[in-house]
Amino acid sequence: MAITRLDASNSLREALARHYQNEGVADEAWHIGPEHPALERTALEILETLDGRRVLEIGFQAGGFAVPIILTLHQDPRFRYVGVDNLAYTNSVRPTTIENFLRSRVTPGCYEFIQSDSTRFLKTLAPSSIDLVLLDHFKPLYERDLLVLCRRGVVKAGGVIFLHDVHAGAASAWRNCSHLVRTFGLQVDVRADVPAGLAILRVPFGVRPRRLTMISSWTITAGRVAKDDAILHTRRAVGRFLRKVGLRS
Repeated sequence: MAITRLDASNSLREALARHYQNEGVADEAWHIGPEHPALERTALEILETLDGRRVLEIGFQAGGFAVPIILTLHQDPRFRYVGVDNLAYTNSVRPTTIENFLRSRVTPGCYEFIQSDSTRFLKTLAPSSIDLVLLDHFKPLYERDLLVLCRRGVVKAGGVIFLHDVHAGAASAWRNCSHLVRTFGLQVDVRADVPAGLAILRVPFGVRPRRLTMISSWTITAGRVAKDDAILHTRRAVGRFLRKVGLRS
């Protein structure tokens, strides 16, 4: 069933395009990237190996992952999808627009789209409440959100965390996550067959993180973006001062 639905991905994309047009969404205001449907195929393959079907996507944007996953699994009583997005990107489609596409096609109550800051939302989740997480949002936040997932034990032992774009836009973010992979004993598989690269992190059974490393990780990740911004502003201020006193042209 999963493969049959995903083989119709071109038809699904066309149906979404018509829906967004009818809903008044401009063509340039939504985008479904080349990682689809390979990303969904990989997720479905892995979900078939797990007992649960609880899926969380951070950064649902235009529904390129969410819609085919929901259409494929909505009749499975174990399935529930939650998508989170702060809608900051210009190609992020509003939840109600995606829901309007799904409402007449799938079993009600198996999905939810939430507008929220990713880290704030992750801190509300109970331990072992999710089987598969996809991080595909603002790349500098990968490290911080991966830390929250692991520290709080949100993903069930044996479950998986996806980090997309690790061979492209998220390459630097992926390198920053390496210490968390070691600290929490995550098993790593990087798939090049998913365009832009997909890191699959499997949560092990019975591994306790090393406390000192974990505390250090939080210290690093909590302020990384703010620190980078502060350095940039300081450099600009110094440059303006040097030009003012004639030491720089």
